[in-house]
Amino acid sequence: MTDDSYVRLLLDASAITSYGVSAAVGELLLQLEPEEVIPHDDDSLDPDEWLSFGMTTFCLAEAIAAGYALEYLETLRAHHRAVEIAPTGSWREFGLYLKHNGAWTNLHHAYLVWLAYHLDAYVVTRTPELYLASDKDAPVLLLEEPWDQ
Repeated sequence: MTDDSYVRLLLDASAITSYGVSAAVGELLLQLEPEEVIPHDDDSLDPDEWLSFGMTTFCLAEAIAAGYALEYLETLRAHHRAVEIAPTGSWREFGLYLKHNGAWTNLHHAYLVWLAYHLDAYVVTRTPELYLASDKDAPVLLLEEPWDQ
């Protein structure tokens, strides 16, 4: 998958490095499968067209820098619902977001939140406080271990 317009979850580096180490990411990705999904706003779309997760190239690089196992990273990148997102020419829109929502200490966190707003998605993270400290309304989901059923 390469179209980021169908991304509904953005994995930050803390979520990426949890893949293959804990069940939380795998359980979350299972929710993207059609039989598990809550209907989207536009029911005319084929579920396979809009159910995906994204990872920015910055987050992937951060995971490598943190010593994350390359075999897990490559497995996650090869997932049929994965979209790798590289920064594009949207610098003006991002700059306006920063201007109106200043006080970010980490531009990459700011970019993930801006991207989540832009895509109508959520940032999946183990550290939501890093995002909420600068934008109290940031669309973040805390990555937790799944409850036993």
